[in-house]
Amino acid sequence: MKEQIWKIDKSLLFPKLLYLLYFGGLACLLPFLPIFYSALKLDKETIGLLQSLRPFLGFFGAPFWGGLADKTQTHKLLLIVSLIIITVGRFSYMYLGTHHLLIGLFIVMCIVEFCGSSVTSLMDSSVLELLGDRRSEYGRQRLFGTIGWGVSALAVGSLLTFSNNLYFIFYGFAIGCTISIFLAIPLPISQKTEVLPFWKSLKTLLSSWNLLILWSTAFVYGIGSGVIATYLFLFLQTIGGKEVLMGLSLTVTCTSEVLCFFFCSYLLKTLGPNNLIMLGMAAFIVRFLYYSLLTSPWLVLPVELLHGLTYAASWAALVTNAYELSPPGLGATAIGLLNGVYWGLGYGLGAIIGGLISKKFGDRVLFVSNAILFTCYLILYVFMFCREKKPHIESIELNNYKELSINQV
Repeated sequence: MKEQIWKIDKSLLFPKLLYLLYFGGLACLLPFLPIFYSALKLDKETIGLLQSLRPFLGFFGAPFWGGLADKTQTHKLLLIVSLIIITVGRFSYMYLGTHHLLIGLFIVMCIVEFCGSSVTSLMDSSVLELLGDRRSEYGRQRLFGTIGWGVSALAVGSLLTFSNNLYFIFYGFAIGCTISIFLAIPLPISQKTEVLPFWKSLKTLLSSWNLLILWSTAFVYGIGSGVIATYLFLFLQTIGGKEVLMGLSLTVTCTSEVLCFFFCSYLLKTLGPNNLIMLGMAAFIVRFLYYSLLTSPWLVLPVELLHGLTYAASWAALVTNAYELSPPGLGATAIGLLNGVYWGLGYGLGAIIGGLISKKFGDRVLFVSNAILFTCYLILYVFMFCREKKPHIESIELNNYKELSINQV
């Protein structure tokens, strides 16, 4: 029977809406927070410090709360509590910043960003558990987060063009995330009852060679994402790029992301997770080398179509692999570590080290150095997974994730 790709499964409606509203709310606030800080007359060093808190606290917070959820089997409760903390806490930034309570803002940010860092990983692990044997369809749920992000960022950006009231970013964020709280309440998350002892499973998780490789891969991916997100638009400005081009660039990346998330089920079944991860690395190499050779800012648009491979398809492969390679009952812990390493440590170091390289040698050298990084890691990755007489873990059939085989190359 042919797969009906356009049919919406009603049992998966809540996850789709949850991704849509949550990421839509984030898009109202996170891209515009530096502008809010700048309007408060904060210097660049202070803005940089405040912006670095989220990724680095997330590196510790995401795996901690994911592990707690697995240990206590309270995934839904912690997801709802985290959503409440994120919503109330980040909305309070508006009050604290406006009244120049900077020490209070710093303290509240540390608490909020640590306690709320698990939302995405808990959401992902809950959706994967809900999907059951259809986990290859994760991308078709997650793509709604991209749609929400793209629509909200465009709407808020357009609104700020006609109004200087930066409070709108907090109102939009609060609306999206408040609705997300109510959507998480009826989310049908099944709890595991038969699992191995938590600490024994955790030891197995942390000693897994395949998971260590997966997390190191996420770290490298995070570095690349942090460099592009932080320095690409700054580079485009230096060669004559305008705001309209940057907005159009985001439209292209969101479009490619949606398409790759939608078709990642087919890509995972056809190529396998590891081949898809390697394809994403190759796409990163092409992107960075292309950036280093740019002379006209408008020529950046074609290569931005590769964003779907460097993020959406690769992220789906990383998440599903992390969930499947984790011991029973530790899916949230594994995905929490993945989020922490990718969006915390890797992304944060990419932004920081990228700044040092950019300042000393220029953006073109920064892009070439990242192309070299991904080339070296791709070779290492191929060696680790494809060398003769070494096991290569792959799914037999991605519709049945619990069956793993060891294939000799």
